Amino acid sequence: MDFDLPREITEKLAELDAFIEAEIKPMEHENRQFFDHRREHARTDWDHDGRPRAEWRALISEMECRADKVGHLRYGLPKSCGGSAASNLAIAAIREHLAAKGLGLHNDLQDESLIVGNFPIIPAIADYGTPEQKTYIEGIITGKKHLSFGLTEPGHAGNYFKRQISRWPGLWGQYRRGDEDNPDLDRVVSWLAKRVPESETLALCHGDFRIANVMFHKAEPRVIGVLPNAARVGRHLARAYAARGLALIEEEP
Repeated sequence: MDFDLPREITEKLAELDAFIEAEIKPMEHENRQFFDHRREHARTDWDHDGRPRAEWRALISEMECRADKVGHLRYGLPKSCGGSAASNLAIAAIREHLAAKGLGLHNDLQDESLIVGNFPIIPAIADYGTPEQKTYIEGIITGKKHLSFGLTEPGHAGNYFKRQISRWPGLWGQYRRGDEDNPDLDRVVSWLAKRVPESETLALCHGDFRIANVMFHKAEPRVIGVLPNAARVGRHLARAYAARGLALIEEEP
């Protein structure tokens, strides 16, 4: 198997390197507080619930603007969006190349800001979006608009617990190696099936709500922010109890 990258990709990597040295590194050196040991404090607006500081967002916007002017930011996007329709191989090689350079304004993986933009929703909107949805494309690229979507539609049949608990036995049945494979797990499946809570209350829930995905106040015992993750429609208390490590269904004596 040939693992050598095509010439057009290696030339693009060299072009990106030159752009970083000429345009991005000087900006980074002028704003070292965002990249050295002070970076978390410098990037965080503690007086406004831990949001990114306006100065940090402005620096990212300037980086993206410069990258866009020379055709790097939209490199992986369809030509209808001003991009070059780069291949998956080219984008994979670029991301690995930039990440190998370490933390920097050229590629800040902490918030997915890089000189070759990561816009996975744009091709989907460009190909399948409604005319109204397509009006978001330019704004998403330039950071002036934001778009989110749900993977589960409101009004999904059945309550949240019933959907989840009914799915587990089916998955277990596909992999078990006989009736006596795991009697303890069989007992758990049976116990849960008999005690499905009645719940019709739906809410938009964090996709991975746990201690590692929340931000605490630096001096007070309270949560000031929740880190973003894919959302879903389900029972909101299920996520809250899971985050605290509590049981939703009380054990019988």
